[in-house]
Amino acid sequence: MLLELVTDIDSPSGYSAFARAFGEALHGAGVELKVTPHKHDRTTIPQNEFWSKNMLEFATDKRKPDVRMHIETPEFFQPVQGVKNIGFTFWETDRIPGGWKEGEPGIPANFNWVNQMNMMDEIWTGASSAALAFRESGVTVPIRVVGTPMQFSDEDGELPITGITVDGSGNPVARKDRRIVIGSCAQFNFRKNLEDLIIGVCSEFRSDEVVLLLKTYGSQQNDPQQEQGVRNRVIGLKNAIGWKDIPQVVLVQNTLTDQDMRKFYNSMDIFVTATRGEGFCIPAAQAMAAGVPTVCTGWSAMMDFVIGEAGGYGVGATDGPQTGWPINYQMEPVFGMPFIPWYRPDQRWARINMVHMMETLRTIYDGIKNDNPEIRRIAQRGAETVRREYSPEAIGKLGREYLEACLAS
Repeated sequence: MLLELVTDIDSPSGYSAFARAFGEALHGAGVELKVTPHKHDRTTIPQNEFWSKNMLEFATDKRKPDVRMHIETPEFFQPVQGVKNIGFTFWETDRIPGGWKEGEPGIPANFNWVNQMNMMDEIWTGASSAALAFRESGVTVPIRVVGTPMQFSDEDGELPITGITVDGSGNPVARKDRRIVIGSCAQFNFRKNLEDLIIGVCSEFRSDEVVLLLKTYGSQQNDPQQEQGVRNRVIGLKNAIGWKDIPQVVLVQNTLTDQDMRKFYNSMDIFVTATRGEGFCIPAAQAMAAGVPTVCTGWSAMMDFVIGEAGGYGVGATDGPQTGWPINYQMEPVFGMPFIPWYRPDQRWARINMVHMMETLRTIYDGIKNDNPEIRRIAQRGAETVRREYSPEAIGKLGREYLEACLAS
């Protein structure tokens, strides 16, 4: 079986990172690859050993593929005759752009994602919530949920020990004797909702209790002007809270290597995201895989792997033993992202219940300080779940099975 990937393969974007990870996982499962680069991001990044070794061969393969897969947003989907055509895309709200009206100012026809998807033989995506949004928006072709292959943060098979702090002599400092590190990783935009996260943490905790560690950036990474803009926004939020005794907020805005990202997750005691909606949420999955207690909005993609105390709830919910801490939410109209034309005010996404988030963080904080074994058990279960369901081997095997089923249909 020869699979052609049409995608931006060498950029730092989420789509590009997924395409590389998914392509490598499929290749490991025995799927032959060819690649048609479709550049969207002006930035190009160095590739890992697999792609550096194979990219030239993949990009110059002239054979006709059995399956052609676009990994990009649907306005770029262009099916060709004589092969199976699959569109792989992600989405974060309860509906996708559709219902394009002829003559509507400034809206090209290919921005009707429903029509674009229905031109393909199948649509694949990373989460159950996106699949539901596609169906309810009018997508009628088969839809498959694949997930995202994850590279995990250790080499010996043992879960790393998170939240370790050492003194000047290199000896571990007991959690009860130090500040707890609450961490998050997200771009500083309206959908990611770092505003509610910062306000919630700084309202609930004092400076001697926690440190808030944020890996973030503005519209572009490694831009000094953007970095200063993010710092100014954080300072403004802290000043607006009203308390004088609030936690330290540590900002990490530079691009980190995979090894540094492992250190980042291993430095925290709790991971939290207040996002309004996600196509998968790699940071939450990476934190869980590192054994970090994970708190997230109880809606959208995270509900495929973050299961609450009472079982799953919300879109894409999965029943089973608790793996994390989903937070209550309410649905609200999509707004605050006018620079992205696919977001429309007739769509909905989730607004986290800040009080519930604050109460949950306090409960986990108390559990960590008191060395409550139940906190560790839930975090361990979350790590085992993510590692089992989203390993490159598991996703590669599932992807190959789906490709075979697509060819047989």
